[in-house]
Amino acid sequence: MPKKRVVVTILSIFLLVLVFTGCPTDSVPGGGGPGVSSSKYVVLGYNDLGMHCMNQDFSTLMILPPYNTLHAQVIERRGEEPRIVQSGVTVQYSIPGNTDSTDDTNFWDFAPALFNIASLPANIGLTGNGLSGTMTPTGDNDWSVTGIPITPIDDQGNENAYQLSSIVVKSAGQQVAATQAVVPVSWEISCDLCHVPNTGETVDMDILRDHDRLHSTHLVDSTPVMCGSCHAQAPLGTTGSPGVPSLSHAMHSAHASRMSAVSLEVNCYACHPGVRTQCLRDVHLAHGKDCYDCHG
Repeated sequence: MPKKRVVVTILSIFLLVLVFTGCPTDSVPGGGGPGVSSSKYVVLGYNDLGMHCMNQDFSTLMILPPYNTLHAQVIERRGEEPRIVQSGVTVQYSIPGNTDSTDDTNFWDFAPALFNIASLPANIGLTGNGLSGTMTPTGDNDWSVTGIPITPIDDQGNENAYQLSSIVVKSAGQQVAATQAVVPVSWEISCDLCHVPNTGETVDMDILRDHDRLHSTHLVDSTPVMCGSCHAQAPLGTTGSPGVPSLSHAMHSAHASRMSAVSLEVNCYACHPGVRTQCLRDVHLAHGKDCYDCHG
């Protein structure tokens, strides 16, 4: 056999071996975090919603509290037989540039009355988690932290609805993988487009007055009001009162016929975030889709 053909044959066999066995793990770059040059781990981070909404002011009513949920999946032995890791490592999260929420909203002042609890520590969310900490395994092939009390205002006072979290995996105290994931949150709820308060009152109080007038309730005298206490609200896990429609059904039914009163490119932005936040984005917008194409 000519020497050239022998060399080509050997190279072909070598390439086939690489295809079927994978590259050595120590030649594969690590999880992308600072100081990680190579590792057998990789971590994937993701949020459970495209946008978490919250009120800015909780003194009168609450639609949703600060509550963001982050997930991570840790994978070992990148190559031929990757394995999902559910123990033996530590998965930590933080939000660089956002370490304090209590100066952004009065949620912590009114949380005890809204949720009938004694108190809620500063910068701690409803599930006991803060703006940084350790994620826990879910038993469903990933790790998570629930109820992160993040607001759309960072430590510099800038509004940012799409802040990045840092997720770091450690083994035996050493960082072995890292990634970033968006923790989306917005309080751009434009009720003031239609609700015009009396002099000296707030938009939220006007909402309660309209509710009392239309439904013979007495919410104005019961502030702060949690909408989910009467209307079933899946994000809060409330079941509501018998015969009362869910909050989503009640809100959409009451406002759908009134959208002609607003002048917006996307009418859903009258309630959903919003002209600044631009919830309608990414692949949907790129393909010319609007909210009505899926939601009616």
